[in-house]
Amino acid sequence: FEPSWGGYNPSGSMTIDMTGYTWDGISLEVDDEVGIFDGNLCVGSGIVKNDGKIYDSYFDYENQIVTSSSFEVGSNNIQGFNPGNTVTVRVWRNSLSVDIDATIESWQTAQGLPSTELFESLAIRKLNINVYPPSSSSLSVTPGSGAANLDWTWPSIGSYQMYTDGIPDNAVEFNIIRDGSIIAV
Repeated sequence: FEPSWGGYNPSGSMTIDMTGYTWDGISLEVDDEVGIFDGNLCVGSGIVKNDGKIYDSYFDYENQIVTSSSFEVGSNNIQGFNPGNTVTVRVWRNSLSVDIDATIESWQTAQGLPSTELFESLAIRKLNINVYPPSSSSLSVTPGSGAANLDWTWPSIGSYQMYTDGIPDNAVEFNIIRDGSIIAV
C-alpha cells in the first residue's frame, strides 16, 4: 500500500500504534501489509518484517503507522485523511496476493479508552485488527409448484471486500447453478 502523501512530511498526522495484526487469529506473515484508508484513499501503511513486527512504510517505526491529513505544498493539494471520516483497514496477504478488508477488533485512545473509529489530526490511537474467515451461512429451500424458493443468511463476520487494482468485489459470493450453468449470482 502506498500512502497518498508519500514523499512529503505528513501534516496533521495521526499515529496508530499497532497492538495486534492477525489473519484468522494468527500473526500476519513477513511481507504482509496493513493499509489505513479514508474511503478508497490510502493514508498510511505498514509492512511486517522478518522479526514479525509491523513497521511504518515511510518512517520504519516499529509497530506504528503514521497517517496524514490533507495539506498543501505550494499550489499542490496533497490528499490525506479528512478529520471526522471513518477509518477502514485493509490487509495485503503477500503469500496469497490478496488485498482484503480487515475487522477492527479495538480502536482506543493513547490511554487505552475505547474510541470511535474516526480520523483525528494530531491524535494517537491503538489499533488491533484481524481478518476473519467467513462465518457459516444457512440455506433453506421451500419447494413450490414448478419452482423452489431459496433463502440464505449472509455471514455475520468475514464478509469482506477484496480489491483488484483498487476495485472492490465481494469476498463471499453465492451462485445458483442448474445443470452445470450459473443461473443467478
